Amino acid sequence: MTQSHDSNSEIIALVFRLKTGCRQYLFYSLEELQAWAGRKPYKDEFVFVIVAFPDGHCSDKQRVHASKLVEVVEYGLLSEAGQLSPKMQKAYSRLLKHGRLIKYTGGFWSAPGVEIRHSHITNTPVPAWHFGTQTIQGLIRRKLIKVVRERKWEDKVYPVEVAL
Repeated sequence: MTQSHDSNSEIIALVFRLKTGCRQYLFYSLEELQAWAGRKPYKDEFVFVIVAFPDGHCSDKQRVHASKLVEVVEYGLLSEAGQLSPKMQKAYSRLLKHGRLIKYTGGFWSAPGVEIRHSHITNTPVPAWHFGTQTIQGLIRRKLIKVVRERKWEDKVYPVEVAL
């Protein structure tokens, strides 16, 4: 892959393809990365990515499906820049692991099928791990996750399921 960039361009990611003898690709923008990841030869495979941060240090190597490559790099850059709270970082990590989160009764966001416990005080059902609506809304506003299902209540529309 031949790329031309000015001397002020900073690398944002290094991607390794294991299917081709560990071939390496450098990317200077999310748009460039997205175009590459969507191409037919790459879109259905797992690759390794290292995110390069502006201060010169790098993330650990991560194994990622090519379809999630842009989201993982963008998340890494936002987290490093302090634009994601620790709760948002944890919620995003859980979303990467489970694929989607749904809103349970009481405003608790968790994965489908997660263990349900009961509050000792109110005896209401609560997912074993969960995030609040503000955390999920923050990820939606930053366009890291998308709403895949909504529910209308009293003339307002609310998200009830999110995914990458």
